Amino acid sequence: MNEPRHRTMRVGLVRHGETDWNAEGRVQGSADRPLSERGKTQILELGKSLRGSNWERIISSPLRRAVVSAELMSSVLELPAPQIDERLAERSYGVAEGYSVSQAKLLFPEQAEVAGREDPSVFRGRVYSALDDLAELDCDAVLVVTHGEAIAALLEHMGKTVPRVLAGSLHEITLERPGDKRSTIRPRDCRDTQS
Repeated sequence: MNEPRHRTMRVGLVRHGETDWNAEGRVQGSADRPLSERGKTQILELGKSLRGSNWERIISSPLRRAVVSAELMSSVLELPAPQIDERLAERSYGVAEGYSVSQAKLLFPEQAEVAGREDPSVFRGRVYSALDDLAELDCDAVLVVTHGEAIAALLEHMGKTVPRVLAGSLHEITLERPGDKRSTIRPRDCRDTQS
């Protein structure tokens, strides 16, 4: 493996564009919903706003809404095809997926056993390991296209919280090398795309 070029790495945590279930307020989790036309527009606008920012590669969740978002950004930014990292997939909510958020909260409280719901500590562990491995990449600036709860977990891992991660938003962080010392974070929402 090549040695990293700089002591720090810029990481742009990008939430995929909007889907029909996002717009309807449904629990999406691991359900593989496609981007809506609005979601595609959100991502294209975000990509255009990042031109000239010297991003070198894109890594994506394997879920279709993230992959398509990553491919659109890759095209706009003239970057190589996105790499897929299974650990960046959204948390599974099992049988709660597809219900409205309000229905799911009533039917499936967080403390209750829900068939197929991924344990929060397992979910956080896999997304944290993906973040930790980024510091080993031979590049200085990487975009990571993933999901709202994954971004919230990664920001929490770095000691920051964001009330809501919006579709088509970017949160930029800086990782120190070697390893992730979690010393610097610069969250940045490009625009409120869900208002």
